Amino acid sequence: MNLEETVTKCQLGDTEAFRELFNHMEQKAFGTAYLIAGKRGLAEDIVQEAFVCCIEQIKTLRSPEAFNVWFYRMITRIGWKMVKNHEKLVPDDILSKESVTQYSTEEEVQVEMMNQSVINAVDRLSNNLKTVVILHYFNGMSIEEISKVTGSLRATVKTRLYYARNVLRKKLENAVDESSESFMEGRNIKKASYYR
Repeated sequence: MNLEETVTKCQLGDTEAFRELFNHMEQKAFGTAYLIAGKRGLAEDIVQEAFVCCIEQIKTLRSPEAFNVWFYRMITRIGWKMVKNHEKLVPDDILSKESVTQYSTEEEVQVEMMNQSVINAVDRLSNNLKTVVILHYFNGMSIEEISKVTGSLRATVKTRLYYARNVLRKKLENAVDESSESFMEGRNIKKASYYR
């Protein structure tokens, strides 16, 4: 059963279709929420709230073809609202960091350092830039779809993506230089010999 058929069945109150919809959307929804929130527990809360709203409001969706745009609009709005409320309630210094994973090879360490650099760079973007980057690069949405999700003009979405790419490029160039230097210092490796 494709997504549109599943959504139609959900609109008719089919509980098995809701389970299928959840299974289909859960991973991407969590990824989006995590990139917005930066914290696993808060991302889980965002996803849960988004699915509750989805169940309650799916009958108001006019066209099953528009489900993705409708759902991601919901998850981004809920996400930013919950992040804002969470920041008011819990000071940054109390929040715990995500658990550190152990890696066995230098390549795994470097890949993880690069992944973390990307996530950190995206996390430091303004909310408008961060949203378009998450929707475009992590969810594969088109400019048109992002325009509908965010309620922005297509030209605005393009401008935000262009600006975000430039900001990220600069941040990642600096992060790669810093992380590779600290990695090499920790292993007593000279930069020149490492790249030969």
